Amino acid sequence: MHGNDSPQRKPELRLGVLFFSSHFICEEGMTASEDNENERLDGMPSHATSDEVIARLVVDELYWDSRVDASKVQVEVTDGVVTLTGHVPTVADRYSAEADARMIHGVVTVKNQIRVDVPEIPPDPELGSNVTAVLAWSPDVDSSDIEVSVIEGVVTLRGTVRSYWEKLRAHLLAAQLKGVVRVVDELVVVPTQSRSDREIADTLAKTLERRLMEDVNSVQITVKNGVVTLRGNVTNAAFRRNVCEIAEHTAGVTGVHNELTLPKM
Repeated sequence: MHGNDSPQRKPELRLGVLFFSSHFICEEGMTASEDNENERLDGMPSHATSDEVIARLVVDELYWDSRVDASKVQVEVTDGVVTLTGHVPTVADRYSAEADARMIHGVVTVKNQIRVDVPEIPPDPELGSNVTAVLAWSPDVDSSDIEVSVIEGVVTLRGTVRSYWEKLRAHLLAAQLKGVVRVVDELVVVPTQSRSDREIADTLAKTLERRLMEDVNSVQITVKNGVVTLRGNVTNAAFRRNVCEIAEHTAGVTGVHNELTLPKM
């Protein structure tokens, strides 16, 4: 939905830095490796002990993050799988809570069941105009080939963008708007310059070697039709996130699947 004839108000944005991948969480898709026996307490199963530790650390992370009202989010952990429930005012807050949980050592994956509660959803034409305007105002996004439609607060983005990071940026801009309850991203990445899968893989590998101090030999990179898949065992969530973020910003990339694994507590 593009614009209408009524005067436009400047949409309300909540700014913040998030780390996203193909489904907006850069750490998505990881699986657990073997347990660490050092976390076991006498008389308790090691997984139960680890779950309690993980839950406490996730809660601490949420309370640290000023983007999230942690009092509105509940955390449960079973065998390293974190379930988030509760309610937040924006889609971006929902993403932030999940990103925080995925940064904790020992988390296998995150089930994000947090609701976005909007007290009053603006009329679809108004919300569509707001999203269109925010995309047009952004220096990072060429919105000329993006179509915006809205149905009951659910924003759908269709069309093409020039890079994968631009696709992520457009999604985030829409997610930060007050009144948006969900973003459906159907944007297709059409790079301005054609690059072979081999070129993309080689460029990404060289960039990882240049920028990361840790052992990048643990990261296996495959590229098919511009979609990067990352595999291997890494030592911490920050390293995994950095690898994913570098992949997202590599020219020619049209998608990122992050299958890097972390040790389980």
